[in-house]
Amino acid sequence: MPTVLCKKKANSAIVSIAKNKARDSMFNWIGPLVSSKTFFYKLKTNKKLTMNSLSDAKNYSLGVIRGDIYESLVNKIGFSADNNLLTFGEEQQYMSLFFNKRIDLILGSEFTINSKLKP
Repeated sequence: MPTVLCKKKANSAIVSIAKNKARDSMFNWIGPLVSSKTFFYKLKTNKKLTMNSLSDAKNYSLGVIRGDIYESLVNKIGFSADNNLLTFGEEQQYMSLFFNKRIDLILGSEFTINSKLKP
């Protein structure tokens, strides 16, 4: 995990990381490089999935990287590992399940979603 390595090695930096309350005091923040919104994404062919509100998302399965900022965010809105949240060590693991219609939703920002969708 980049945060652990950066804390252990002097004169190191993380170029891009989401800032949250837990990380705020861990680092010297230079400033935002970019700011973007995060969205839930579904496959266009998944006709059974309809969402009109954030609470509707909890009716579907979601894949995220274990320990990632997205995991803590979705836990706060009611996703849980025992119910509708699947966590993985690598992005390719949940993306494969997503494309094979085994996970209903993924998360991504408008800046990162295109790279997630590339094979």
